[in-house]
Amino acid sequence: MGLYLGDMSFQDKVHWVCNGRADRLALVNPPESVGPILAVVQIDNNDFWLTADVNFHGLTEICLDYAVIKPSCVCHMPEAAPFTADWGSVTDNLHWLQDQIATPKFGMKQGLFVTAGKCVPQFKMHHVLFEALDIDELTMKEAASKEQSGKKENIEWKLIDPCCYHCHLEGALAEVHFNLSHWSISRNGVPGKDVYTADIRKVSAYLHPDASPMKCAKCS
Repeated sequence: MGLYLGDMSFQDKVHWVCNGRADRLALVNPPESVGPILAVVQIDNNDFWLTADVNFHGLTEICLDYAVIKPSCVCHMPEAAPFTADWGSVTDNLHWLQDQIATPKFGMKQGLFVTAGKCVPQFKMHHVLFEALDIDELTMKEAASKEQSGKKENIEWKLIDPCCYHCHLEGALAEVHFNLSHWSISRNGVPGKDVYTADIRKVSAYLHPDASPMKCAKCS
């Protein structure tokens, strides 16, 4: 479960903790627990890059390793009650989170909000394709996977095939769970900036406005 960004008491339940060179958003209870936060969003049609092949055309000077690629999407105000009314609280809390960890005298915040040409705030999320794990973490992941596989007769899981991401997610009303990170970046002679990243942990599509049996037949 994630902590809902539209919750009026959200700010009392989270804080930033240092994690190496980055800061991670953590829950107050249990202490220092890095847990996902969640929002109900409309996934944008025009800035959607959660594709099966992540539009990969080979390594570049900027992208030196396929493992670090993060496909992204932009989220905007959902067109469904009661979540439309919550959008102000969702974006206000995201702005508050940015301000809580922003570096004094740095004038630029980057990576989270997308504002160009839009009156209503939008924000960008990234999908981590590959997660770095040490041997202990890998063992725990495998154990959790085996435990979950034993519960399949009790819970119906409906996973989206990667080739059908566009069909099911682009433009969809969805519940997104994500982790929030911050980096303070400065170089000699270059103004410093605060960089924020929202990394998707889970997406649950509620409704696609153009969903139809004909459109999604190839995905069934």
